[in-house]
Amino acid sequence: MLCKNVDVTDGLVNGVCGTVTHIVGADKGKFPLKVYVKFDDEHVGAQRRKQSTSSLVFFGSTGIEPEEEKVTNKGGMRRQFPLKLAWACTVHKVQGITVDSAVVSLKKVFSAGQAYVALSRVRSLSGLVIQDFEDKAIYCKDGIQDTIQSMPQFLNQNITRHKFSTSSFTVFLMNVQNLTYHVSDLALCTQQLQLNCIAVTETWLPAASSFEAVKIDGFTFHGCPRSLSYNSNNPALIELQGQQHGGVGFYSADNLEYNIIKATNVNLECFIYNYVTCNILIAVIYRPPSYPMSLFKEHLGKLVDWLDPKSNTIAIMGDFNEDILKSSTICKFLTDKGYIQYVTQPTTEKGQ
Repeated sequence: MLCKNVDVTDGLVNGVCGTVTHIVGADKGKFPLKVYVKFDDEHVGAQRRKQSTSSLVFFGSTGIEPEEEKVTNKGGMRRQFPLKLAWACTVHKVQGITVDSAVVSLKKVFSAGQAYVALSRVRSLSGLVIQDFEDKAIYCKDGIQDTIQSMPQFLNQNITRHKFSTSSFTVFLMNVQNLTYHVSDLALCTQQLQLNCIAVTETWLPAASSFEAVKIDGFTFHGCPRSLSYNSNNPALIELQGQQHGGVGFYSADNLEYNIIKATNVNLECFIYNYVTCNILIAVIYRPPSYPMSLFKEHLGKLVDWLDPKSNTIAIMGDFNEDILKSSTICKFLTDKGYIQYVTQPTTEKGQ
């Protein structure tokens, strides 16, 4: 176990575990130069391995160097590797880590919730071995039941789906960063909102996807993957087309009458939905960070001009990878074309 924060940005933090694979020695009788560790999480030390010229990094091992610190007022120094054996750890020490297997002893549990932390470190029940089981060790704080009872109810099991108001049309937009992994979360967080549509960006779906894995009950899904969004000879867009991730998608409630508007040669990760009853057009767009802003606005402008005569009610939404609260590039561009910016508060965890 690493017992000191060596490089927080590279995941080399106090508490990460791994296996020592090599020890690089110095001259006979002298202190070793490096200890190579293959950490359980392959992302830990990834940057350090990229910068290393040692052939040992091909084993997935990260070099850890000795560190020195002053220990006496007379100049005494301690040199040691910030590593220690970790065949066993305290419950407090393993908070936040996940392992394939573990042996957990409940013999000395002394705090509420401690047993839960210990038992929930493993990924599956098959990897868990419990020693010194004691049911009294599994308990929560005294006031937790009172707190739960006082909480307002959020989830209602008796949900009547899609009884929409005829005077409103509701759309929920979210950047999902891999829809396949998060479709159940999306369904859970939207089930109480009684939505007409759900728009998603960064679906990360391949062109050959059947969309069956991202189905939500009561909705029909349509998607536009990144690989089918570009046909330009511009080098920046050719590079984008070959990359994974990106893509946009749209869920429409099953009882709605709608059309999918096909826009050719727009060179945008874009999906256009038409709610027929009220002739509402919704364009969902994702702009990758590497998409040059000037080129993006050029293509966005062509799309907006093409949509303009098709409806009196057009909504453009998505993730443009721009903080409109600090920069007015996209916002000004669209307001100059007659659009109104309705989002005025941060929508991300970074306050953007």
